[in-house]
Amino acid sequence: NHQSAPIALREKIAFGPEQLKLALANLKAELSLDEVVILSTCNRTEIIASGSSLAPGKIRDWLAQYHGLEFHELDGSDYHFVNEQVVLHLMRVASGLDSMVLGEPQIFGQVKTAFADSQAASTLGANLQQVAQATFRTAKRVRTETSVGRHVISAPSTAINLAKRLFTDISNCSALLVGVNEMIELSAKHLTEAGVKQITIANRTLDHARPLANQVKAQIIELNMIPEQIINTDIIITATASSQPIITKESIEQALIQRKHKPIFMVDLAVPRDIEATVAN
Repeated sequence: NHQSAPIALREKIAFGPEQLKLALANLKAELSLDEVVILSTCNRTEIIASGSSLAPGKIRDWLAQYHGLEFHELDGSDYHFVNEQVVLHLMRVASGLDSMVLGEPQIFGQVKTAFADSQAASTLGANLQQVAQATFRTAKRVRTETSVGRHVISAPSTAINLAKRLFTDISNCSALLVGVNEMIELSAKHLTEAGVKQITIANRTLDHARPLANQVKAQIIELNMIPEQIINTDIIITATASSQPIITKESIEQALIQRKHKPIFMVDLAVPRDIEATVAN
């Protein structure tokens, strides 16, 4: 997760939505497990498993092998829990207590989706179903009975708050959102509430972007138009499921020249990364 491994490693072992069904079936069959769930988000890749032949080391090796990594590349970055410690860990995760942004609510939905995906792939059984129900009940109680859920925060809201500090008047800024999902929807919501009127949404499928664009009065463009759009953009937030970077160092360099080095605030919420790592240089 984000505490144990750098993003350069996390993005190598992330599972895209299109990979999950086959990965779950492969892991269950390869290691003769009874039940398997894979939780893969921008901040963590975790495997929850049950079975008589359970061996954390073998699961770790499967994870490395599945993604084409050398076994030693996971050294010092992995962790494992057994029995009741698994349940306690999942409860912390689903409650947002183990998140990069403490208390962020999106992780609860991501945990629920992970168990639903396992159910759909026929790798979820009675044991992990009980674990899931106990986890969901506890996470809901944490939200309603403690101060964790009192002030809703998220990675997008944190990003917009930082942007407010960087720009004299954020309402005069133009924003580019790449992708369409919950993170982008939250980003659009917070940008609109901050007074940003010039919002552009770039997505592979334009029809998927239209409902959100209509909601926040945003322009829609295709992904191949991003380099041209960057020239007139002050804030970029990305969160796609692409396996390859969408924004390159070259496109940023060209944009900065044409902007006469007027700065661009960029936030990459995707794993694997949407913005080439070399952009940081």
